Amino acid sequence: SSPPGAVVPPESPPEPPPEELPPEPEPVPEPEPEPAELPEAYVDFEFTGGTIADAKGNVAITNNGATVGKATVTVNGETYEVDALQITESGQYVLCEFENLTDSAQVKTWAEGGFAIEAFYVMGNKSSIQGIVCATEQYPRATSSTPGPLGGWGIAENAGEPYFITTETTAAGGTAYVSGPRAANATSTAELVHVLAVYDYENKVQYLYINGVAVDAGKTFTGEFAPATDASGVFNQFALGADAYTGSTPDFLSPNMTMVDAKIYSQVLTAEQAKAAYDAAVAGLGEALS
Repeated sequence: SSPPGAVVPPESPPEPPPEELPPEPEPVPEPEPEPAELPEAYVDFEFTGGTIADAKGNVAITNNGATVGKATVTVNGETYEVDALQITESGQYVLCEFENLTDSAQVKTWAEGGFAIEAFYVMGNKSSIQGIVCATEQYPRATSSTPGPLGGWGIAENAGEPYFITTETTAAGGTAYVSGPRAANATSTAELVHVLAVYDYENKVQYLYINGVAVDAGKTFTGEFAPATDASGVFNQFALGADAYTGSTPDFLSPNMTMVDAKIYSQVLTAEQAKAAYDAAVAGLGEALS
């Protein structure tokens, strides 16, 4: 108690209860990225019913000895039975011609709009240069007394290593092959490999993707696209399992190749679309054999 007459200080008011904070909001999960969509192919090969066809109707096809039928193929350790183009000896190939590109100027315009080439195949034998989907030519040829300009594009293997080649004009007024991207290792002789090459004329760069993964960082170029000349007669032609040619024997034959898919796109594909193309190609094989 306080002594008589002491001033008693007022009691302090009670402390207010601590303010309750609102609950932390639940974290919003990041949305799953949308899968990359592939554009419609300009050329889409179908190997069914013993025949070779372009589902888009943009190329005429001449089969020179290759066969189409069921084949057993392997990818990522899984085995499938699929319809496939099969080349079993040297001299077999498929010659294709763009029906709507009727002169070299049109081919040049088409190429400079950007394009991509896709192939899903296995090469059973490896040698020097072997055409996969290829359209390069010099006319008159290098063996002539007056060799002509170079031209064209293609994907091929050299010692088993896939690479992408195109042709450009030079500052001196000539033409030259562009040393495009090339894989560092040879592909398997037993498993399918997916190769996709991209020609990006707007940004002057070429890309190569193996099984959906970029290899040999994009290669730049400076000139305009150079097609094979009108005089060659092959400016709008390409071959599966060889190279376009003006002579009696095709160039860069592939004597042992099984191809289950091939497409040409008339636009540039992104890295995400290259991966989507690989995934779609594998999914297109169907169910693996048990």
